[in-house]
Amino acid sequence: MSALKVRKHCTLSAKKDGVSLGPQAGATWQYVYPEGIKYLLNHIKDDYKDPIIYITENGYSRVLAKLSESETLDDSPRITFHFNHLQNVLKSINDYGVKVKGYFAWTFTDNFEFTDGYTIGFGLLHINRTDNLTRQMKRSATWFSECLLKN
Repeated sequence: MSALKVRKHCTLSAKKDGVSLGPQAGATWQYVYPEGIKYLLNHIKDDYKDPIIYITENGYSRVLAKLSESETLDDSPRITFHFNHLQNVLKSINDYGVKVKGYFAWTFTDNFEFTDGYTIGFGLLHINRTDNLTRQMKRSATWFSECLLKN
C-alpha cells in the first residue's frame, strides 16, 4: 500500500470524541496511549498478511530543563510508559497471535531530536552535557535490563 493511500485512512489526533486519549509527554507532539500499540499491532496483522514485527522505536520524552538531576535519573514515568506498552504488546501476542519478535526502547541515551534539540530526553541513560559528557544510568535503564533478564 502506498504512503498516499495510508495517509487517506489515518487521522492523527490526541483526542477521541473530544476526550484526551492520554497525557502529554515532554515533546509537544507526544501523547501517552498504551492501548494504541495493541490496536496498531492487531491492524498490521490483519491488513498486512500477518508479518513478523519488530518494534524498533518506542519511548517516552521528558523536558530536561524542568528537571533536577535527581528527577532526571528517577524517571518513573518512563518505566510506567514502557511497562504499560509492553503489557499491550503482550496482549496482542497472547490474545490475537501477533508475531512480535522484538521491542526496542527509544533511545539508549538522551539524544538530539530534530524538532527539540537537546531540550527533551528519551534516553535510558543521561548524558551530562556540562560535565565532560558523563553518562549516568536512569532508573528506567535498571528496570529495562531487569525486565529483559526476567522475560
